[in-house]
Amino acid sequence: MGSSENCPVLFYFEKIWSLSLKLLDCILDYQERFNGKTCQVSTNYKYLEIFKVNFCLTDLHHLFGLHKITRDYASQTKPAIQAGVFILEISYCTMM
Repeated sequence: MGSSENCPVLFYFEKIWSLSLKLLDCILDYQERFNGKTCQVSTNYKYLEIFKVNFCLTDLHHLFGLHKITRDYASQTKPAIQAGVFILEISYCTMM
């Protein structure tokens, strides 16, 4: 059993670890590029010609849809992902 493909438990934890790292990468990228910044948008719509979008790190919780699958608050999600303790369990249902 040298490969995780042969061992379901190792494969499972490898996928969970990979997901955690991807979430952390997204958080760090968002924090560096967008957090605390504002974007002004101009439109041709008469009633909303100009509006501003403020970016905040806790927005990611909702942008990722985590509010649909966890009871954690947005302020709890980021530290949990950074600490490596935020785990999403995926249940698969197969019909035979």
